[in-house]
Amino acid sequence: MTAGSTPISPQAYQQMLGVGIDVNWAVFPKIMEAYKSARDQGVNIPLLFKKRGFSHVRIRVKDDSLDSLQKDNLTLKQQLVMVVNDCLEAHLIPVITFVATKFRENPNVQTMDDALKFWKEVATIFKNYPYVVSYDLIIETSGNISKHDDLLNKFYQKAVSEIRGIDKYRILFLSPNDTSNPYSLPKMWYPENDKYVMVEWHFYAAGPSKRNKSKLWTTGTDYEKNLILKKIKFAKKWCKFHGLYSWNGAWMPTNFNHAKNPAVMPDGAPMGDYSLQEEISFASFVSSSLKSAMIPYAINAGNKFFNYDDLEWYRSTAGVLNAVLK
Repeated sequence: MTAGSTPISPQAYQQMLGVGIDVNWAVFPKIMEAYKSARDQGVNIPLLFKKRGFSHVRIRVKDDSLDSLQKDNLTLKQQLVMVVNDCLEAHLIPVITFVATKFRENPNVQTMDDALKFWKEVATIFKNYPYVVSYDLIIETSGNISKHDDLLNKFYQKAVSEIRGIDKYRILFLSPNDTSNPYSLPKMWYPENDKYVMVEWHFYAAGPSKRNKSKLWTTGTDYEKNLILKKIKFAKKWCKFHGLYSWNGAWMPTNFNHAKNPAVMPDGAPMGDYSLQEEISFASFVSSSLKSAMIPYAINAGNKFFNYDDLEWYRSTAGVLNAVLK
């Protein structure tokens, strides 16, 4: 693979990203196995996601060494390369993001160095790939890292330096602290002279809540809508002032992971505490608001809408996905 003729500017990349989805093709063993099995049968899963209407995928990669063996005797490196190649073949933009659990939960010099080694290796592997492949340096600034702004910023400084020593023009995403909260953007370090750095921020990564006032969504009241609109407005204004472009890398149409009364549809599709109509209402408002602000986004996550056993999209939640894709 070669990087192609010219690098892609953040402005152009932002327009290219469109609507995406977070995927676990290089992080969850069960899904990795299903991915490989489908591929052995001649099924390109990224192509199915492209045909459904997605423009990009946010590929989560776990903390294991890239040389560690996985099922089917593939290393994580081989799995990741396979996934990225399949995405490019399907014309689906691949954004590689590092889960960085050890660094997020136990931030110190050693775990930071381990995260830096990951990015140095990834940058080496993909240095000659097309510039549509981009790097999201940390999946989310949650956990204990939220208490260590200085260490997070030091990680960004070192990671950018390491990657730029290998690949000068690839798009890199940096996230603000406090679970990638846009209100924490003023605390985030970024390289002012790097023309290929973008911002990843997000909200509602685990969906809305019927009880938590900070992410409340019931019937779509003015208060609930303004929680969303104010964050979008803040992120857009801050980025414009600093000459940066952004992407919302994770929001969830319902509270799949934290539902008080989780349910499953007859076809196996997972449900949260919201009815399908309530999910559609929330998804429609968030997607419309981000699109109005011209900010691309990825929803969380593929396994909530795609059945990896049958290699088909859940039909019962098609309306929610249509609201996301518009």
